[in-house]
Amino acid sequence: MSITADARESHEPRPWGPLGAAALAALLFSVWLVFPTGGLAVSIFSAFPVVIQRLRGSTSAVVTIVGSIVLLGGAFSLAHAVVFLLLFALPGLLIGEAMARGHGLRRGCLWAFGLITLEVVAGLLLSGPKMSDLIVGGMASYDSPQYLAWLRNWMAADQAERLVEQAQTFKSALLIVYPAVYVIMGGLLVGANAALVRAYLARRDPAWLDGNEFEGLRLPFGVAIAFVLAGLSVFVPPARPLGYNVLLIVAFLLTLEGLAVVLYYAHRLAGPPFLRKMVVVLVLVNPWAPQLLGLLGLFDLWFDFRRFADVPETPK
Repeated sequence: MSITADARESHEPRPWGPLGAAALAALLFSVWLVFPTGGLAVSIFSAFPVVIQRLRGSTSAVVTIVGSIVLLGGAFSLAHAVVFLLLFALPGLLIGEAMARGHGLRRGCLWAFGLITLEVVAGLLLSGPKMSDLIVGGMASYDSPQYLAWLRNWMAADQAERLVEQAQTFKSALLIVYPAVYVIMGGLLVGANAALVRAYLARRDPAWLDGNEFEGLRLPFGVAIAFVLAGLSVFVPPARPLGYNVLLIVAFLLTLEGLAVVLYYAHRLAGPPFLRKMVVVLVLVNPWAPQLLGLLGLFDLWFDFRRFADVPETPK
């Protein structure tokens, strides 16, 4: 994608200044700190103001990031400000940087996802047990005798025991695959902010967008090979933990490719835009959506389903 200087000047997003964006980013992130249970659903969009300000210029982005850090450090702690910087500000800066340089939103998401993955790997090497406790600690109460007694007040004893057993099984699985869970959470963070950035720019400044880039998401065929090898490694006990983690990450990537195929066909449906969006929503709310999209993405590596929707060129 190439954006001329005139287009950037005429379509420059100016919804607020850098200081206002800093306040918005800090406010979004603080929702998670004040409401740890459900606040992450709001705080996940904390990178959005940084992306928009980077499209205005490097100085605006830097002022936004520094202002957010000062606000969070003063209101909470320096540690919380560092978390914001690593997980939201820097990935958002990379997304905006890629778009400002004409590489597109999808390339920016790849850069941001790569950065978060490197941060997860560094965290695991420096403090793996602490990261494990952080993600598993929240489930400690779900397999306790007190929780079982509370459940028995609301349902039959056998149902309560079955729920506690499921919680214990899930907790045991998390102790093995928590590295992959962190990587996938990073991917969801990047994807959520990218979706919001695209929706905003599509209404305010479409010149920054190169069509629907995510419809063209196509993974290299080596991902299918990695999926097969990771599945086989599960049968080798020493390699089993690594195999499970690689399998989950690859399955997540294949799910994204499956979603890209759905978006590609939904965008080409004959009907109003609302109908096309509802088709995508109906696919996503399906309880089996991750499995179905993952399989669709896996087979798309072989068959390239999107080519069947391409209109053949008329011979001259």
